[in-house]
Amino acid sequence: MVVIKNLSIIIMDHKKIHDVNNIIVQYSDSSSRSSSHRLFDLEPVEDIVYEDLTFFRMSAKTKYSLDEKLKKLIEELNELDTDYSIRNMETGKFYTTIKSVGAISIKFDNIKTIPKGTYKKIDELKNIKTEFGYCKGYKPIYRALEGNPINNLQIKPENIYLFSKPSENMPKLIDYVSEKIMEIDSEFEIESTIYK
Repeated sequence: MVVIKNLSIIIMDHKKIHDVNNIIVQYSDSSSRSSSHRLFDLEPVEDIVYEDLTFFRMSAKTKYSLDEKLKKLIEELNELDTDYSIRNMETGKFYTTIKSVGAISIKFDNIKTIPKGTYKKIDELKNIKTEFGYCKGYKPIYRALEGNPINNLQIKPENIYLFSKPSENMPKLIDYVSEKIMEIDSEFEIESTIYK
C-alpha cells in the first residue's frame, strides 16, 4: 500500500524560490510551479508574477514513513531561513510557519476621483512585511486613471493577500493594513476575509 499527500507551498521571499523548489524536488514524486496570484485572483496582472507557489505530491509505504519524510523536508527548508507555508490540499491543514491566510479588498464605490499617487501607495502595501505577517498582491492590468473623474466606471477592487504566522496575528494584521489603507483615502470601502 502507498500513502499519498498532495501538498502546496507558498514561498514568501521570491529570492529563495529556486532554493526551496530544489529541496521540494528531492522529496516529492511530482511537482508543478505556479503563482499565488492564480491561487487567489484570476484577473490579469501587469506585475512580474513569480512562481512562488508549488504543488507537489509525496508518497511512502506507510503513514508514519510519509510523516517522517514530510518532517525531514520541513527541517531542510527551515535551514534556508525563509518563511513559507506548506498546506495539505485535501485537509487544508498547514504544517509550517504561516498558519493563517486572509485578504483585504479595497473598493472604490464611494470615490469620485482617485487622487494621483494612490495606486503607488496601494502597491507598496501589497509587498510589506510586518511583525504580524506578510502581504502579497499584484498590479491589475486595468485601472482607472488617477486624477480623472470616475463617473460611471465600474472599478474592480484591489486585493491584498495576508499571511500570518500564528493565526492569532491575522486580526492584528487586518487591522494594521486597514489603518494604512484608510490613511491613503478614508473614503475607501474595505472588506476583509480570513480563509484559514
